[in-house]
Amino acid sequence: MIDTHAHIDTEAFAEDIEEVIARAKAVGVEHIVIPAIEPDAFDNLVALVDKYDMLYFGIGVHPHSADKFDDSVEQRIREIAKHPKCVAIGEIGLDYYYNELSAADVQKHAFRRQIEIAKELGKPIIVHNRDSDDDLIDILTEYQDGNLKAVLHCFPESKELLEKAIHLGFNVSFTGNITFKKSEHKEVLELVPLDRFMIETDSPYMAPVPNRGKRNEPSFVKEIAKKISEVKNMNYENILEQSTKNAKSFFKIMMLVMGIALFTQTTYAQRENSYNDKFYEDEGDYDKAPYPKFIGIGGFVGTNTIVESQVFTEDPNIPDRNISYEGISSYGGTITYGGIAEYLVLQVGYAYSKNTKVQEDTPGSLPNIHQLIEVSSLWIPNPHNKINVFGAIGPSFIMNSINGVENSQIGLNAGVGFIFNIPIKGAGLLNFAAEWRLNFDLAAVQSEVLVQPTPRVVTAIDSKSFYSIPRLNIIFYPDF
Repeated sequence: MIDTHAHIDTEAFAEDIEEVIARAKAVGVEHIVIPAIEPDAFDNLVALVDKYDMLYFGIGVHPHSADKFDDSVEQRIREIAKHPKCVAIGEIGLDYYYNELSAADVQKHAFRRQIEIAKELGKPIIVHNRDSDDDLIDILTEYQDGNLKAVLHCFPESKELLEKAIHLGFNVSFTGNITFKKSEHKEVLELVPLDRFMIETDSPYMAPVPNRGKRNEPSFVKEIAKKISEVKNMNYENILEQSTKNAKSFFKIMMLVMGIALFTQTTYAQRENSYNDKFYEDEGDYDKAPYPKFIGIGGFVGTNTIVESQVFTEDPNIPDRNISYEGISSYGGTITYGGIAEYLVLQVGYAYSKNTKVQEDTPGSLPNIHQLIEVSSLWIPNPHNKINVFGAIGPSFIMNSINGVENSQIGLNAGVGFIFNIPIKGAGLLNFAAEWRLNFDLAAVQSEVLVQPTPRVVTAIDSKSFYSIPRLNIIFYPDF
């Protein structure tokens, strides 16, 4: 059994790497292949592989770090690729899901250059692909002259992509997501030829059922094999045997085992830098955002513009009118809950405003007090990005004191805004948000207004208001 893709050189395994390797050996894992991600971690990776006989590695720059690929990095890749335990160039490829990390053109350039390195050195490539099927296949087709070996790791649910990969002579590798309840991999698993698949954990991400939600590790790779045997209706041992045979052939591991015994390994100084996990957080469980918003508490400040529409019910001779009060201070707090789905946050907020400008218009009157309780759902279409955009909608409970007369009613709130996510290691997630929130009365409220100060004359009106509040929020989500 071979785990063909595991990032056990990361900080997630710094405290117990020996135990992790021991557990992998105990369940029958013979070898583990660790693909590189970014240049700053190359030396740490090689030092780890040098320490354990069962470890092998790939060298390359992940698309998230493509902007770090330059001539000097290319030269380092060429040099490190000569290491006797380097079995591939990778992890390389394209990722358009997180295109704010590296632009598409930059990713394509790094991908092409690293494919060229692999072909020159006669090494296979480990390919990362997310939301980039067309460009990825176009580039791979361009370079496939019969001498390019590739494995598309963490293979998705696309039958069309599988057909193209097999047609080009490539392998595919499956990870923990095939065991998820919502997985749609069944057809792909049924169709993949027996000599073209491998298994991987993609540790520490995407732990398979029944370990989902935990840190993934190579000992869990057996669960992927079990799922494949179940879908293909084959004996589990046969799946293990075939996947191991495919991996050894693809990475030429048996040849390397013999070669390592004949040559002295090149040693590499270990840098103090450890692999920066943030560049690979996209490979976590699909239902978990890299900026988790579970339970948060916060506050906000803003300015409230109140527009009141008045209909004079007692004296139809007085024309209806709209009155606007601008620049009224507003402040309040929120409690949020995001444990339902990564794209949905539920929020309860309280906003307070005191309108003293009515006293300028009507001397002797009391200030108007406006209190809003908002129950909102915030819909976030891009939860994996550092900056989230959102739309909000929900009911409001509006409590007003108009010249000392209390009234309350149900209203509606809606808004748009953006959230800036700042993870605080060991503490939680800090959000800075800017939004424009509107609250509307759903029904008219009966009240009185002063229409003539001397002699004093008041008249009944029906009024409806809306409240326009641009505001700045700070919300903290502690780690639990």
